[in-house]
Amino acid sequence: MPRGALAASLVVATLCALAAVTTRIYDPDLWQHLLVGKVIWQTHAIPQTQLWTWPTHGAPDVLPSWLFRVLLWPFWSLGGLWGLYAWRWLTTFVAFGLAYLTARRMGATGVGPLLMIVWSAILWRGRSQMRPETFAGILLMAQVLLLETRRQRTSVSSSRAPTCSTTCSTGHPPQAGRVARPARWRSRWSRPASRAS
Repeated sequence: MPRGALAASLVVATLCALAAVTTRIYDPDLWQHLLVGKVIWQTHAIPQTQLWTWPTHGAPDVLPSWLFRVLLWPFWSLGGLWGLYAWRWLTTFVAFGLAYLTARRMGATGVGPLLMIVWSAILWRGRSQMRPETFAGILLMAQVLLLETRRQRTSVSSSRAPTCSTTCSTGHPPQAGRVARPARWRSRWSRPASRAS
């Protein structure tokens, strides 16, 4: 495919993916995510006790996905509703951009990968609300890209994959197991095969 046609296809695919996730914001958890992010920015600390509900107020609390909330708050405080849409567009663009780079690194060519990106963005539409999954999608695709790069024996440090795992556990804990599994597989790939005596 000529470069001009590929560039035009990339632009069209990007616009289609961003249009697919430009929907009404309806997630009721959004306000709690924003409040927690605001409190973390104001106190410069992650709350260790329950501050949000009356029955368990003051009880010890583990705050999941605190990093996502810290990153989301500036988008709201600086841009309001448009800032939230910017979060949505940015996270979609980065996650699917990393997916496209991974597909290219694996040898995908032509328009096929772009069609899959657009189709995936349409399926992603329901999960594109301002939730921790939007941030975890970026981390997951970064992990896949790093593992594919390492598989091809390029110059990527293997220490970056555990960093993605650690970041993912603070960004969205349910995704941490999904990211840690490839790190375990990576360690199996790097071991030399045992010889039968």
